[in-house]
Amino acid sequence: MDSLTSIRKLRDLGIPVLFEKKGIDTMDSKGEVLVTIMSSLVQQESDSISRNVRMGIQYRMQQGKGRVCAAHLLGFRKDGRDEVVMVPEEAALVRRIYRAYLDGFSPALICGQLADGGVPAPSGGAKWYPSTVSNILRNEKYCGYLLMQKHYVTDFQLNRYEWHSPTPDAIRLSYDAARSQ
Repeated sequence: MDSLTSIRKLRDLGIPVLFEKKGIDTMDSKGEVLVTIMSSLVQQESDSISRNVRMGIQYRMQQGKGRVCAAHLLGFRKDGRDEVVMVPEEAALVRRIYRAYLDGFSPALICGQLADGGVPAPSGGAKWYPSTVSNILRNEKYCGYLLMQKHYVTDFQLNRYEWHSPTPDAIRLSYDAARSQ
């Protein structure tokens, strides 16, 4: 209902808003009522679309069809059919990072090893950052898990999100899977 608030502020300043196609002038009371009704209908339509999208996402999750963004997933790309496929050279690099971490190296030391070896960073640059290595190590997708709804919109009008952390069991399972590989 932001449009109503804006229209009322403009009206209080003596500035009319005219809807030429509908023949509505917000300076008279009849126009105010019509704009209120139209805004309410638009709001209901928006809420309905939001619910339908949410139900579609939940249905796909129940069917085991999650969406994976492979654009920033080192070792994987999407093929022409929108399927995630492994890139062998990059996958070997991911295994190397996990192996070094499990051998006791910190993300900063791993960065040094990669830089010394002339391995380009995922961004294409020469510099590796510890946060990049940490993100790779924490990403459950490298262990074969796809955690859905780690964040979701709770109020699309106010652009509010709710974030969920993986459960301790999921973290343990991911770590065990990485250790075994």
